[in-house]
Amino acid sequence: MKLTYPRELIDLGFIVPKGPEGDQVLEKLKSRLREVQGRGGIAGGKFNHVTIMRQDVEVPIVSQDEKGILPTFLLFGDRD
Repeated sequence: MKLTYPRELIDLGFIVPKGPEGDQVLEKLKSRLREVQGRGGIAGGKFNHVTIMRQDVEVPIVSQDEKGILPTFLLFGDRD
């Protein structure tokens, strides 16, 4: 992807889920970041800073009954 904003001014942040799928994502992400941020880097230069965080808890599954319980005004604002 070609960026028009200078990479050296961009900070990246990733939150990777806990569990086997998160492990796979983390390995792919680290591999790709080595390519991008490595010595040769890619055209356009390195990103300023990259942070990878792992979730320390499993994300609870939201049941169908729990979806949509937020008041409409919180989701869409006041329509008056």
